Amino acid sequence: MKGNQMTAAEGLKFDIVGDVHGQYEKLVGLLQHLGYQPDHGTWKHPNRSAIFVGYLIDRGSEQVRTVI
Repeated sequence: MKGNQMTAAEGLKFDIVGDVHGQYEKLVGLLQHLGYQPDHGTWKHPNRSAIFVGYLIDRGSEQVRTVI
């Protein structure tokens, strides 16, 4: 079982994004800089996934837009 877990994790790549604070335009700029492209309402990268940690919408002028 340990071998299967190791195999499943090999080659996975992530971008860790923290404390967005409802700053939609900055988030879009960051995602574009990292190579993500909008695709039917989501942002996709050909070989990486974004993981969001920290505060996503606790303040800032574009909280709703950040999560839609």
